[in-house]
Amino acid sequence: MSLKTSSSERFLSRALIKSDLRNHWPWPIAVTVILLFNFIGATDGRSPEHFITAPRFMNMFAFSFFAACVFGLFLGTKLFAYLDKVNSVSCMHGLPFSRRKLYLSHITSGAILMVIPPVIITLLLLVCGVFPFEHCFMFLGAYIVYSAISFSVAVFAMTVCGNLVVSVLFSLAIAILPAALMWFFTFICDRSLYGYVVPDIYEEILYFLYIFPDAMFPWKFAVYVAASVVFLIAGYAVYRIRPLENCEEVVAFKKMRPVFIYAVGLVTGMISYFFFCGMLGNGSSMLYMLPLGLVGVIGAVMISRKTVSMRGTGVYIAIYTVAVIFLTACMQFDITGYETRVPDIDSVEYAEVEISGSGGYYYHGNEIVYDSLPDYRLTTPDELEKLTQLHTAYIEDEANLERYIGAKYGLYTRDWMTVSYKLKNGGVIKRRYETLSPERFEQYMLPFMSLDVIKSMQYPLIDSTDKEILGAVVFDDRINSDASRFDGADARKLYNALCADIRALPADKLYSRGTLSIELQYFIPCVIKLSGMRPTGIQQKLAYATEVSISINRNYVHTIAALEALGYSSTNEDAFEKIDSLVIYEQADYDKYYYEDIAYAQSYEVLYPEYPTTEAKAVLRKYDTLVSDRDDIRAFYELCGTGFCDNVATKDFDFAREVTFEFRDKNNNHLFSRTYVLIPEKLPLELQKYFAK
Repeated sequence: MSLKTSSSERFLSRALIKSDLRNHWPWPIAVTVILLFNFIGATDGRSPEHFITAPRFMNMFAFSFFAACVFGLFLGTKLFAYLDKVNSVSCMHGLPFSRRKLYLSHITSGAILMVIPPVIITLLLLVCGVFPFEHCFMFLGAYIVYSAISFSVAVFAMTVCGNLVVSVLFSLAIAILPAALMWFFTFICDRSLYGYVVPDIYEEILYFLYIFPDAMFPWKFAVYVAASVVFLIAGYAVYRIRPLENCEEVVAFKKMRPVFIYAVGLVTGMISYFFFCGMLGNGSSMLYMLPLGLVGVIGAVMISRKTVSMRGTGVYIAIYTVAVIFLTACMQFDITGYETRVPDIDSVEYAEVEISGSGGYYYHGNEIVYDSLPDYRLTTPDELEKLTQLHTAYIEDEANLERYIGAKYGLYTRDWMTVSYKLKNGGVIKRRYETLSPERFEQYMLPFMSLDVIKSMQYPLIDSTDKEILGAVVFDDRINSDASRFDGADARKLYNALCADIRALPADKLYSRGTLSIELQYFIPCVIKLSGMRPTGIQQKLAYATEVSISINRNYVHTIAALEALGYSSTNEDAFEKIDSLVIYEQADYDKYYYEDIAYAQSYEVLYPEYPTTEAKAVLRKYDTLVSDRDDIRAFYELCGTGFCDNVATKDFDFAREVTFEFRDKNNNHLFSRTYVLIPEKLPLELQKYFAK
């Protein structure tokens, strides 16, 4: 008998590996059969061109990757299930093998069993010839990563825990809890911290942690394989020192019981928070974590000690309660200073903002990648000073948040604004706000929106990109006819005139709700990017490749002059000649009574008699004034085109009235109508008489 031992036999037991393969061989065969269905479904009736992109190919096998995760979890749990039972532990460790040999042998068995299904499917992928050669090996690599990570996590969980059910739950927690905690934390911060914005890095972390097969190669593949090896090494380190007599405990180490208890408390606390938020619907205090969270802590103590006695739970209850109260105080009273932090402009390298309603680009066709993008960064001291002043105004206005919900800000309101500071020390401060009082809006927002860089966001005609003007179309809602189009040099003249007006006018003079608008169509050098593919080349200069529509008002003096020079009258005399009369009526209770159609209101009242809509509609048109004087009709007609742009300011919006102008022809037929929020007292004196109360 030879006393020599091969190097492989020093670390592995061939007999044990053969035993594992003999006992578990049906499982990889079953998984292979399941994967065959995915293989048949992916290839059925599809041409090779269908799989030209890697993302499309990998998405067809998403079910296979899910099966890989499930199989890896199952196999890791199954091979080390003996750690869950006293008899199995005694039998396995009674063999003349070291723990290292036992561990490595089971790992080797698992690796062999796991690679059988993907190898068979990969060979079939190569033989069928439908898929690109490199995509077949991408499938093999992705499958191995998914199965290896789930297998290594399951093995680590089995060595840490002493209970099969807890081990499976621990494996799932490793996979799910990172995303759940990040989502819970961001939800809490969003509800509790004024101005909170989810950091961009969160999405990158989640994208990295939760593996996407089409984004796995090349370097990420090595990282994920290394992560599997780390879990296996950690599992072996735990296995070496694991007390075998604790095989029926929830955790194999008594010192880890508090971790188990507080982990259960955290999970049940999150459930408690969302439950009571949904039930009560008034606020989002973290104290909502206490009811079910404490139940979870008490239950975890009982399970870990195998008793129904409350003895020994007091310390855990106290620590959990104090932790929740402390976190609640941090959020409620802004102990960290998150809500009130505004950086000093000397510490800011640059800042970027997003404002609702800004950015007027419109794209036709596929996704477009531009050769050059406009620079919207704020870098000068004046720009940063106006931004920090506006930022401070938002913070100071938090107390008035409830008062101004509902967009009571006049004509220039923006629904939200996000600001991001890039600090000179490499840090980033990002905040988002949604409401601002009219007083502060006029004092801080309007000067900020008048900055050139901010105006270029709202009006991309003046941004820094090179544009080839393709055409210009003038629309007027007062005309029931085709729009007027200008090309070539004429379109360039309108473009230059619009740019001159936009650069010269402050923000509050640019806005218009008039009927006259100009749509500029132009081309910016770019490349087409089809979905899931690389850019394919320079885009053709198609009409409407990029377009911006701007409503003008009487402050656009250069534009109006350019239109007149091109033979287009902003007054549209031909359309005016068709008008014979004007009816003015005021929607006094518009906010309270939504339905404008009397017939619909009556039918609504039949269905819901508790809401007296018909009676309300009787007074909805509080004023119904007929204007027959030709000069007055012309004045209102021209105001509807370009005149009501600055009739209402934010500071006196509460005095505004909602007025509709309805123009009719000689046969009393409706030609067009327009509704405005305006202050009649600001109209010319000769027109104010029509609004006398």
